Amino acid sequence: MAHSLGGVYALHLADQLKGRVLGAVTLSTPYGGSQGATVAQILLPMYNPQLMRDIQPNSGPISQGHAIKLHCPWTNIVTISGNSSLMMAANDGVVTEASMRYRAADMRLVDVEANHYEIVMSYEALEVIREALKEAA
Repeated sequence: MAHSLGGVYALHLADQLKGRVLGAVTLSTPYGGSQGATVAQILLPMYNPQLMRDIQPNSGPISQGHAIKLHCPWTNIVTISGNSSLMMAANDGVVTEASMRYRAADMRLVDVEANHYEIVMSYEALEVIREALKEAA
């Protein structure tokens, strides 16, 4: 399980551990990267510069992640509530829905009414995780 950019890092880890990962559930993960991070890096240079670099659409973790083939069942919970007026597309307050749906062809997507931060306390997300655990067992 991983949240946000941690889901991209989990994708890389699962690739390194092929055959030993039974499945994954990620929450609000921007598989397509974030255009807003480019602007945020300029406007908020004190805010975790490594995170801002890693989440940009052309960063190593994001672009290399596009080439990773999944070797286990993978679910991404797409958070569909919240909204930042700084982003021009539907978003959860931090990540666009389009970025969370970037890998729709090779992973299961589940929409949950929560914002980027509420999802980690969501009972609906917990049920999705429980279901994924049952499937992996």
